Parts: sequence; C-alpha cells; structure tokens
Amino acid sequence: MLVNWLSTDLYEREDKAITNFSSTLPEIQGDLAQQITKDPYLFDFLSMREDYDERDLEDALVSNVTKFLLELGKGFSYMGRQRVVEIKK
Repeated sequence: MLVNWLSTDLYEREDKAITNFSSTLPEIQGDLAQQITKDPYLFDFLSMREDYDERDLEDALVSNVTKFLLELGKGFSYMGRQRVVEIKK
C-alpha cells in the first residue's frame, strides 16, 4: 500500500478535499465528517476521456462495481442504480 500511496502522490492530495463541513456542522461533527471523507479521489483505474461529466463517472463506477459483485458470486445482490433509500424512525 505504501508503494501505491507514493506512486499516486497521496501525501500531496491529502487534506485537499473541498467541503463545507467546518462552516455547516458543529465542530465535532465537522471533524468527524472530514475524517470519513477521503481526500481527492483518484480514479486512474477507470479509462475515461479527460473532460468527463458526472454521468460518465457514474457509468464507469457502476460498471466496475457491477463486475466486482458478479465476481463475488452467490449471496450478493445488485439492486440497481440510484435507488431511493427510505429510513423510518
């Protein structure tokens, strides 16, 4: 993992994610939200054109996730794209 982090300049990218957590959440929750949010994502495993839009990124990621889940075999389910999740209290 260290070799991968070095080759992708993780150190240079760390803490560069643009968020509004510090201005919209109380300090403790803002810090926690920042910690669970990965700094700028590196999607070099996707083969996409340079000026991609959000739909292209979604299509490529969903395709990779779908292939991965199918590879896992029985016991895993793929329910579809952009499903509404309803949470009841």
